[in-house]
Amino acid sequence: MRHTFSITYYLKRYKNSGDKELPIIARITINGQMCIINSQLKCHPDLWNVKEHKAEGKTEKAAFANDTLNSIKARLNQIYFQLSLSDNDVTPEMIKEIYTGVAHCKRYL
Repeated sequence: MRHTFSITYYLKRYKNSGDKELPIIARITINGQMCIINSQLKCHPDLWNVKEHKAEGKTEKAAFANDTLNSIKARLNQIYFQLSLSDNDVTPEMIKEIYTGVAHCKRYL
């Protein structure tokens, strides 16, 4: 079965967020179903590139944030690939549970 799978990042804005750093959220979408994961990273809204879903600038903090986001994306892709090999019906919640450590992967001898 073919799935549409994507991972995007965005800043979680609040009503009174003002001019401070905002948390970076990862959104996993599979066939229209979504779930979100907090990346535990923050970025100032002026330094966030909305089109490319990453931090801008040549600062060490922006480079660290982008490297961490790339590693999160790679891990989520790996989890999705492993689940799609073993299970036909993969949901974003399944990926989130494995990534956050709530669910344990099935292991066979």
